Amino acid sequence: MSMDELLDPDASRSHLRDWQDRIARTAANTREAGDRIAAIRATARDGNGLTEVTVDSSGALLDIRFTDRIQRTPPDAVTRAVMDAAQGARVRAAEESRRIIDDILGPDSVAGRAIADRIANPPSSHPASRPPSHPASPPPSHPASPPPSHPASRRPEHLWDLP
Repeated sequence: MSMDELLDPDASRSHLRDWQDRIARTAANTREAGDRIAAIRATARDGNGLTEVTVDSSGALLDIRFTDRIQRTPPDAVTRAVMDAAQGARVRAAEESRRIIDDILGPDSVAGRAIADRIANPPSSHPASRPPSHPASPPPSHPASPPPSHPASRRPEHLWDLP
């Protein structure tokens, strides 16, 4: 916009309306992309046909199915089959998300890149990596009692600590 257009009230209003329309279209398109991505369900099978895994757009496990062959398969092979199928389903979900973003927002969209980055690098679900949901508790006003000295009076901390 030139300086003359900036000083012309009608041109400025028109420019502002166009800008607002672009923002509204981008917001509507972003909502549509988000809704379509949220509806993604991707399924994949492992290469040996032991299992089929379905994930959502974030890669979270929604369903897992096993074939009868699993009964004759060692547990470590089943584990690998599940992990392979889950990874395949996650790749499919990410590819579908990228197609939706490109179709609706365009491959050069800043909003599209932000959504794609969020999908590719979701926040960790591990509790240690999340900020606390409440402020830390103040330290107790009394000292902790010492642990019992006799092993028989000790309460097991873990299942494997049982005699």
